[in-house]
Amino acid sequence: MGGLGRNPNDRNGLPLGFDPDLERGPATHDQRHRLVLSGVYLLPGAVQLSGIATAASGRPYTPLAGADLNGDGNGGAFPSDRARVSPTDESTSVDRNSQTAAAQYNVDLRVSRKFKFGRKASLEVMLDAFNLFNRVSFFEDSNQSSFTIFGAGAYPSNPLPTYGKYTLTLPPRQVQLAAKITF
Repeated sequence: MGGLGRNPNDRNGLPLGFDPDLERGPATHDQRHRLVLSGVYLLPGAVQLSGIATAASGRPYTPLAGADLNGDGNGGAFPSDRARVSPTDESTSVDRNSQTAAAQYNVDLRVSRKFKFGRKASLEVMLDAFNLFNRVSFFEDSNQSSFTIFGAGAYPSNPLPTYGKYTLTLPPRQVQLAAKITF
């Protein structure tokens, strides 16, 4: 981005030197592949087995410099200038959302059984397992973490030690037992 400021004759317009065609790239929610399978199976003894399996490719993010490289003062608490191949040459900034985070996989399972009492009352007992295989699924809020801060050095050869290092995971396996009374 230009760092040339705004046109004094058009305060609501785009910054001087800004070329929207250079800003094309995937959106942050552009997840290329996502497969979700769900099903219900009735086992002997009126035991119901159901599950959801999800496999999803990673989402795009933009490597950031973590500094105001172009000196335009734009960045606030979270600097927005992109990492550069040549730190002193603005034209070598990386493309918007040019990197992809890790893929995620998850399986949730439920086993349940309903017991009837009288004509309308019933008790349903359920056992739920979330993240059944206890798989570690990494994720980052790419707008709020050091995960995307590459640093002011030459991209991709000189990253900060924290660049691309995940600090958040989805919850580990969780199991719950529940009961539902209907009358």
